[in-house]
Amino acid sequence: MIIVVEGADRTGKTTLCAQLHDRLNYPVFKQALTPLRGQNVADSQTADDAVMQVLESTVPDVVFDRYFPSEYAYGKAFDRTFDLSRILELDARLSHLPHLCVLLSPSFEDDPEMTARGTERVEEEYNRFIAVSRCTWMHLTGSIVGERLELIMRKITARRPDEHHVFMRIAHEVARRSTCLSRRNGSVLVSAEGHVIATGYNGPPAKMGHPTHCPRLTRGVASGEGLELCNDVHAEENCVAQAAKQGHAVKGGKLYTVMSPCHRCWRMLVNAGITEVVYEREYGDVRALDLPSTMKIRRLT
Repeated sequence: MIIVVEGADRTGKTTLCAQLHDRLNYPVFKQALTPLRGQNVADSQTADDAVMQVLESTVPDVVFDRYFPSEYAYGKAFDRTFDLSRILELDARLSHLPHLCVLLSPSFEDDPEMTARGTERVEEEYNRFIAVSRCTWMHLTGSIVGERLELIMRKITARRPDEHHVFMRIAHEVARRSTCLSRRNGSVLVSAEGHVIATGYNGPPAKMGHPTHCPRLTRGVASGEGLELCNDVHAEENCVAQAAKQGHAVKGGKLYTVMSPCHRCWRMLVNAGITEVVYEREYGDVRALDLPSTMKIRRLT
């Protein structure tokens, strides 16, 4: 989940971000330079756009100590030139990712200097931005860190990801172990009771050593073709093999895999008694997606 913590200066953002890091183990991201700290607005907005591209490609767990909403609030409050259309575009893109935006309101009674620093104007502009934002916001008042943290944790735990996305995320992590020079894939085999019983990634058979060249890449073979040129065991095959080695029953189980299964793996999974395959991206060999069988194949959305 992406957590964005916003608010005027001296509202406790850094302290809250540190607490979220401690409780959730999320890294905290804070740009060294922003329009608040010497960078021109155009460069800052370009950096915001670059960060969004990373978020959309990996969907990490991260806490932002300020992000693009501050460009709007401070830009409007102090009449700075900025690209409103870009800010609204970033807002729309973030709204499609797992996220939570938090606005911390200042306590003017506790710090009389707030009014002199223009904090009141910044607060008003943040509220205006929230009114048009497509993202999910929490507006927190008060200055007790524990109370703020508890409210955020309640919100996060109420919106925890479903099991399908959790298993797919595990498949992505497993794929990082792959030694294949052509493509990484990871799979997770879940029992009929909903427990992980095996994981697998694509790579050569045991004791063969890591590959040093890829004939399919060298020959320019298209994705999903020329699989006979490769000695690698597919992630789905490794999942079933590992379950068998450990004595786990796979009948009635479900397989989560980053790439859709090729025709070879489809045949093996059907005969192993797997009832459903959930994938995220289509592989070049898409024959398995249209073949009738007792095994359901669907794309995770």
